Amino acid sequence: MKTFLFKFSLVISIALVLMSYLGGAPAGVLAAGQGCTLGFWAENAQKRGATAWAPTGFAPGQTVVSVFSAASAYPNSLKNATLLQALKLKDGQPGVNGGAQSLLRQAIAALLNSAHPNMSYQLTTAEVISQVNAALAGQNRSTMLALAAQLDSFNNQGCPLNARGTPLPTATAMPSQTQTPTDTPTDTPTPTDTPTDTPTPTATDTPTNTPTDTPTNTPTDTPTNTPTDTPTNTPTDTPTNTPTDTPTPTDTPTDTPVPTDTSVPCPIWGDLSPSSGVRLAQTLSLFASNTNQCVVPLQYTWRCTSFTSLYCTTFNENANVAPYGIPNPTLELQSSDVFDIVVTICERGTSNCAVVVRRYEGASE
Repeated sequence: MKTFLFKFSLVISIALVLMSYLGGAPAGVLAAGQGCTLGFWAENAQKRGATAWAPTGFAPGQTVVSVFSAASAYPNSLKNATLLQALKLKDGQPGVNGGAQSLLRQAIAALLNSAHPNMSYQLTTAEVISQVNAALAGQNRSTMLALAAQLDSFNNQGCPLNARGTPLPTATAMPSQTQTPTDTPTDTPTPTDTPTDTPTPTATDTPTNTPTDTPTNTPTDTPTNTPTDTPTNTPTDTPTNTPTDTPTPTDTPTDTPVPTDTSVPCPIWGDLSPSSGVRLAQTLSLFASNTNQCVVPLQYTWRCTSFTSLYCTTFNENANVAPYGIPNPTLELQSSDVFDIVVTICERGTSNCAVVVRRYEGASE
């Protein structure tokens, strides 16, 4: 058991060192995080007294321009709108202002997600403000729509708050099994073999014959000596050695370890080829993959948006074939077309996902 725990700890340590050395996921790869939708934030402000907003430091009545300074170049209906009003702006409106509307809707949700202390969002608050300001300042509709699509994906990664803004309960990991076997046999025989062989001989070999050979004037030489040399040696050597060596072993090991599943999910690192760029009109073959090479079944969710072509509807239908989508759809790229493609690559049936964003533009003839 100790060997297993040591190996597991070593694997985790190596993984942490590699992640630290590489700076997390590879460049261009977005690991899955958490995010609440713009609908959640709007409803919480309207029906729950903005209880979920309070920890973020932002309020529904703040103006857009007070957060995103680049919004000052846009009409009053955008720059002076409150954060709550911006969440309810219409999507898909034409022109540069329409692109700004689509971006601001998702930007406000991203702002609140990044600032909430109980949220593991994929961007910091400073990064959200910086990226949105840059897109608004450029006044390029395609750029704003691409950033809006990316933030929309981040805002749909799973909300860790309930309708009242209270964090949902999370599973508490059980501590690793550290069972210490108590196999301590107590086999200690206690022989009582203590022989008591103590002979008690009492030899009394003492003849009592005292000859009194004294003639009585008439020598009749008849000695009356009757020796009584009868030794009375009666040894009583009867050993009483009765060994009682009866060991009573109590070796009953109680080591019954219960293994605990401490497997760690393999993180998904997504990639989509070809890379973003301008290309001649052609049929592009796209390919989504998991560069971390986890041996797990994957599912693919594609989203195509374009303000120049109606082809996205066909693309979305072909790429999101039930039940798990396909990794290699094709994209018909014509001159002057601009397509924003977002693919979410997940381990099937889990929230272990990665999101990849690409933009493909057709070269003008």
